[in-house]
Amino acid sequence: VEGFEHIVKAEGSAGAIVALNEDGSIVSSSSTLDSLGNPSAKKTTISNGKIYYSPVIVSLPKQAVDFTKGYANFALLEDGSVWSWRSHEWSAQKESKEVFIKSPKKVEGLSKVVRLNSISANTINGDLYTWGNYVYSSRSSSTKDYIQRPIRIAQDIKVDQYGTGGFADYSFIDDKGNAWMWGDKSDRGQWGAGKITEDYMPKEFVLSPHESLFNTHANK
Repeated sequence: VEGFEHIVKAEGSAGAIVALNEDGSIVSSSSTLDSLGNPSAKKTTISNGKIYYSPVIVSLPKQAVDFTKGYANFALLEDGSVWSWRSHEWSAQKESKEVFIKSPKKVEGLSKVVRLNSISANTINGDLYTWGNYVYSSRSSSTKDYIQRPIRIAQDIKVDQYGTGGFADYSFIDDKGNAWMWGDKSDRGQWGAGKITEDYMPKEFVLSPHESLFNTHANK
């Protein structure tokens, strides 16, 4: 793909590619300006009439060491700060008049981050934070809540690797090789925690990491 050189990590979809190069720059290309992280990008109309934005450097104040692509995109910088752009609802930005954040903004409340995905961050001190869309249910009703600023849901956690894709985003493997899950999807036993809570998932349960019973059988 033209414009992506010396890449060490890349994530893509039908409409956008985001990549990190070995110099610590994040490069993006997209069919929409909303996803790029650089509002000064020039658009091109290609032969079939569709709009295309050539690869550009995402506007960040320091070098990046990691990133994640999703409804909102997040960059982890060398100083441990986290910056986000694209969809406001998933951006961990408390307030914004924009539906789409076109230039990266610093996520307040996160520092010393060493691991992240599109809905969570883990700090060097062992704090685990989350944000985004959650559903809490009682015996009579359910509530959808967009958590607009990072909230701490656990301490003394060392994430070695996050799960990826769909509901697996709400999971991680810690530095001891144990798998953990949280969130509002245990209706089919996805967590492997010995609990199925299809009808009743209170907020305190949804926002608490649960250790998977898969660890009992793992060759660690």
